[in-house]
Amino acid sequence: MREYKEDVFRKNFCKLPDGRDRELRLDLADRLPEDPGLVVIQQVAAIRAKAVRIMELMLVPPDTIERIGEEVSLAAMEAIWSGCGVDDIVLDDSLKEGNIGFKIVLSHEIPEPKEAQESFLNDRLIDVETDGRTIAKAKSSMFFSEWSFDFVHGADAMTYFTELAEQLLQDGEKFKSLKSVRFRRPIMNNLDIVIVDNGVVPASYSGREVVMSGSFETSGGRELSFYGFEDVNSPISIRAKRNPYPMFFKRRFADGNSVEGIGAMVSLPCLCPETDFECRNKKFYEAMKDPRAILATLMDLITNLVLDIELEGINASDFELRIASSFENVPLPENIRELFNEYGNGSAVSCTIRQLVDEQKVSRTGVLMVPIEVKFYGNGKEIVSKIVLGLTDESGVVEKFCGKQQ
Repeated sequence: MREYKEDVFRKNFCKLPDGRDRELRLDLADRLPEDPGLVVIQQVAAIRAKAVRIMELMLVPPDTIERIGEEVSLAAMEAIWSGCGVDDIVLDDSLKEGNIGFKIVLSHEIPEPKEAQESFLNDRLIDVETDGRTIAKAKSSMFFSEWSFDFVHGADAMTYFTELAEQLLQDGEKFKSLKSVRFRRPIMNNLDIVIVDNGVVPASYSGREVVMSGSFETSGGRELSFYGFEDVNSPISIRAKRNPYPMFFKRRFADGNSVEGIGAMVSLPCLCPETDFECRNKKFYEAMKDPRAILATLMDLITNLVLDIELEGINASDFELRIASSFENVPLPENIRELFNEYGNGSAVSCTIRQLVDEQKVSRTGVLMVPIEVKFYGNGKEIVSKIVLGLTDESGVVEKFCGKQQ
């Protein structure tokens, strides 16, 4: 067992009021399952919650708790992405006089970097063909991320389609939104991708199964339709780190519910020069100029908002798998600040999350489909995105729901 990148994750923060010297350990080994299929966000949330609880006992000021909590989340996520189990977090206010920091202790060594472990934004389109306006075709070289070693799904799959569709944009034309995407089933092989501006799939793809499809809306009023066809002779062989940027947003939920749904506030990370994570946040804003990163991040943000709430009539612990089966009307600005300027105050935006209980149903394959609206609003404007969660279980919950429908 060794400490994880202690030189990176040992951080200095605001001084504690009484300058105490103390080392506090959080024993997490028996609370964090090592199942790689467990959603990483759930693991990170558990780690952060324990750290916050201890800091509250230390009488750490609330603003310091918030800042340290953010750092703990990001450090824990990077550790988990590296394939490591987290045994302990050590909160230590003796690293410098009166300052507080932390380090993460892992259950096993970090594997040596391999060529196959890449960024989620590495260019992996192969054999690209396009006329520059009406059609683009390519083969994808997709990746498994640490949250799923068995299939690709959701925002991870969309980066390829965004990159290829960008080649059909004309001078001055920009993406406006992801109008829709439907994931028909998890992806276990690489895809043949086609983008068309008239919705007509070339005859050469006739008879092949579409595993995901949808369309982009552009500022020029065009709808660029896309289709993904699985190549069963090309299994996925690459592993890459998952998109880290959704964790940079701060999410705060309002107390209580309204007819509009559950209220929340989403904030951008700070770039104030006195903060200890200024450098990393600059990387966030640089990445948020890339449409692939923006769309993947906003899709994950919407997913995180939905997973953070308690669904009506649904106990999340009863379900073994929760995946997004479709998205609608996801904004795709030229850079992330545009969204927060248009619907918020430039650094934060209000939103509501509303479960569409009357539209819930069970699919033919026995998956409970739960549609949820996420509305971003402000400055007299609003944009309503929609996500449909697919829930599966082995405890009979879906069957009970079917009985209620009959």
